[in-house]
Amino acid sequence: MIRIAICDDNIDIIKQLKDIILNYGKTNGYQFNIKTFNSGQELEKNMKNEIFDIIFLDVELDGILGIDIGKKLRDDINNYSTKIIYVSSHQHYAISAYDSMPTDFISKPFKIEKVEKSISNVLKLLNFIKKDFIYNSNGKTNKVLLNDIVYFESYRNVVKIVTIDGKEDKFYSTLKQVMNNINSKTFIQQHKSFIVNIEYITKIEKNTIILVNNQEIPISRDKIKYVKQMILNYERYL
Repeated sequence: MIRIAICDDNIDIIKQLKDIILNYGKTNGYQFNIKTFNSGQELEKNMKNEIFDIIFLDVELDGILGIDIGKKLRDDINNYSTKIIYVSSHQHYAISAYDSMPTDFISKPFKIEKVEKSISNVLKLLNFIKKDFIYNSNGKTNKVLLNDIVYFESYRNVVKIVTIDGKEDKFYSTLKQVMNNINSKTFIQQHKSFIVNIEYITKIEKNTIILVNNQEIPISRDKIKYVKQMILNYERYL
């Protein structure tokens, strides 16, 4: 399930966007959970407690600019995983929006093909294309969706795999071999004993990564800058 927020003070715009997104999902086999917000304050309050995969955010909201909300998401909440798609009637906002690392900028009035292209690009970026991680455990070959893996943890030659639904499994390997098998920009090795899925990072506090399940994962001191840069690169990658 892909979690999407739409924030605009124009109800007609919200309905139009929602219809386009749902039709795209129906046509292409994606399931979207969409929440709508009529004000920036409402979205700002909600996004402190809920993580969205994508936010369609109007730039010119009453009371607070969408760009300011985007900056708060990045700078105050330390959320680098949510993809922001700005919506506006004025192209000149595109430059000032860059600081909040948006994935795209859509002009009003909408062109359906432009919105659909933007959704397609973000889904590729989010790696929602189904790819499996295959491993052997207890004499059996198992597979799990890469999208569902939160992190890997290694102890000697045993690797623990933890998924978003809280399930765990173990198999014999090394993290080096795991990284080679993953071959995905979504995962980073920020510590000698851990590989983490960028999509599930909610905060970076000092030498610690906070994941969506509130799990705290250490970062090696010499890799803090590397981790932040990898997240930034991932956000800008299309």
